[in-house]
Amino acid sequence: MKQGFRVVDAGLRDGRFNVALDQAMIELHQAARIPDTIRFIHFPPTALVGRHQVLSVARRGPVGIAQFRQVRQKLLRDERPKLHPRVTIEENDFEDFDWANQNLLTIARDFVLAADVTWSSGFAESGCGFAVRNDGDEENPSQYLIGLTRGAQGHVLFAEQVAGDVDLNQVTDIYANGIDPQFEWQNDTTNRIAIVGQGQQFTIYSNGTRLGTITGQSGFEEGFVAFFALNRSGGVRCDFDNAWLWRMN
Repeated sequence: MKQGFRVVDAGLRDGRFNVALDQAMIELHQAARIPDTIRFIHFPPTALVGRHQVLSVARRGPVGIAQFRQVRQKLLRDERPKLHPRVTIEENDFEDFDWANQNLLTIARDFVLAADVTWSSGFAESGCGFAVRNDGDEENPSQYLIGLTRGAQGHVLFAEQVAGDVDLNQVTDIYANGIDPQFEWQNDTTNRIAIVGQGQQFTIYSNGTRLGTITGQSGFEEGFVAFFALNRSGGVRCDFDNAWLWRMN
């Protein structure tokens, strides 16, 4: 059986705790005692000091200090993240959908996907999002959809599309603003969205906060990845920036 990976989110911690935890995880991984790991790091204001720098300089103010004692090593596999240039999708036709991806031949199975999503829409139920495990059928696609809407101060939806049809009974609705107090739902605001897909489990993060884990029911194992914009009415504009995809397979 192929060994999977895990996601660790220890919450907001000071710099010394984060550096110590990183080092402990590196040593445990080298000893084959923990699997490949993705960790979300949350710092208060902190100065990270190199191993050859001294800490004797007096400082004032609410800034912590953390020092790296040895060179950090990555905990994931050798493949580098696939960076994507900035993309803007505008859609003005009623009840229309458009998508974009400049790396059309990239197929992902287990993955981490992240992007800064900036949105503006005339109707709150229009939105922006990500299509994953897409089968490449442009007319009647099968895929998982993770969409963001501004309605009711911000929601994230997980839907399954099979041969062009979305099963509304399997749509998962997450009240993002109720979980992530930094979730921005107004026009012309930005949220950092990250999605970790492993098997049929999809964990969604906004601005570093875990929103939840959803289990896909359709069994899509791999496929293409794309950004999308959905216009219900009044037009929608979606900007995807600082986006990357890390394939774990």
